Amino acid sequence: MTSSIVRSASVSTSNFEQQCTNTLYVQYLLLSHLWQLTPLPYETVKGQLSALVNRRHIRFRENARLTSISLSKKRYGAAMKHACLALTASPLHLTKRLLYELQPASAVVNGDNPQRFRERKKVLWPTPCQIPNTTAEVIASAGRA
Repeated sequence: MTSSIVRSASVSTSNFEQQCTNTLYVQYLLLSHLWQLTPLPYETVKGQLSALVNRRHIRFRENARLTSISLSKKRYGAAMKHACLALTASPLHLTKRLLYELQPASAVVNGDNPQRFRERKKVLWPTPCQIPNTTAEVIASAGRA
């Protein structure tokens, strides 16, 4: 039974990593629109976007998922193991996740800091361009779009 959970975990991790890359591409398209830049095709920027994927967060998510699966099967030792692995993968994400569960409903935030895209502007938008530097400039550019 353990091997089937581990096998399913590796497939899930692979799928989650691809999902993260796809989500980053959607954010890249949105930023391109907001900043009035021409986006490149997915296949062209996929490698750069994949480099932006937070692998620690993926390990955290996978181990958090395996913790839940193990708890639902009353496999408390395995649950503890995966909970410890989630904690060591990313203490910050675990803390944020716990706080999220304890806080009243609030806005859900998805995506990466636009600064991470800005740092890769030469490869993501290879033609010379002016990218807004501050959140206020990004909001102002959204109003013009």
